[in-house]
Amino acid sequence: MCLSPVVTTLSPTQSSLRASTNRVLSLRDDAIAEFLQAKNLAPKSEKAYRLDLSRFTRWCDLPGSPYQQQPWREVSARQLRHFKTYLQQELQLSAGTVRRTLSTLKQFFDWLQDHKYIQTHPARTLELPEASEPTAKDLSAEEIEWLYRAATLSKLAERNTAIVSVLLHGLRAEEICNLDVADFDGVRLHIRKAKRGSVGTVPLKPQAQQHLQMYLEWRQSQTEGSRAAGIEIESDRPLFISYSPRNRHQRLGYDGLYKLVSKELQAIAQELAQAEGKEVSHLHPHRGRHTFATSLVVDGMRYKTMDSRLAMKLTRHRSAHSFDRYVKRADELLAEAAIFETEALKQAETET
Repeated sequence: MCLSPVVTTLSPTQSSLRASTNRVLSLRDDAIAEFLQAKNLAPKSEKAYRLDLSRFTRWCDLPGSPYQQQPWREVSARQLRHFKTYLQQELQLSAGTVRRTLSTLKQFFDWLQDHKYIQTHPARTLELPEASEPTAKDLSAEEIEWLYRAATLSKLAERNTAIVSVLLHGLRAEEICNLDVADFDGVRLHIRKAKRGSVGTVPLKPQAQQHLQMYLEWRQSQTEGSRAAGIEIESDRPLFISYSPRNRHQRLGYDGLYKLVSKELQAIAQELAQAEGKEVSHLHPHRGRHTFATSLVVDGMRYKTMDSRLAMKLTRHRSAHSFDRYVKRADELLAEAAIFETEALKQAETET
């Protein structure tokens, strides 16, 4: 027996309603796309902004929600307060994440009002939760040693050791991925693409200079007798390249760098630490930046060679407030060192 397909015919009213709904959703998405384009964000930041805004639209469109397919002009202050409660109580997100999400919404509604897409600003009086003060997550001397040893024991030891050295000079993960061969002049790195335009130069310590030179010499040796494209040492080629099957000889990407540090090197460093009966804390690329900034402040205070202004120049921080976490961490380390030094002096006095 042959069954004829069932054809459902929408009434003119249903068709009109569906078309109207699709038009609202399209306009809603178009506004987000236009806002993000106007912000001209780095890829990582744009991804975070998009996540925050989509979290709100998904909440609006939950089954049974009175806010489904709602145009931006109809969003109310009361609705945003309900969304804030949802983030805090239903999703149980951290205060920092809730604050960031609501801050993104505030910026978005600022932009909508500035461009005459809405008349009333629903987020104007929205209170942001207090976020805990950010702290420096610098690596200990032991953890730095384990990280270097992990790099030398890993596959692609020459490349990975050079990457660790660059991370410990305060570069952000995205900045490392954007480096070209020409950006290393033998003494310093030139940062030409950076977050919020924080470009500049970073002088390298002799050990880091040596690690980069050894890596480039090793990479040059790989080109001899090889026709593989992408590993040549030419000025416009990426400084760090991937050796994964999917992206072989292409620029090392942000995800690849995070995977290298947080998984491969983390696993090897953990084994090294456990062999000594110890544990290594969670490793990720940005901890190198925290370590560099903290060490600059500590050494500057200890040897009177550098103040916070010069340290900020090297880390390319624009905000003294965001840099203050490293000053406080340096104070903690120096205060602890002073206690031990004082106790040692007192002990020496009693022995004499």
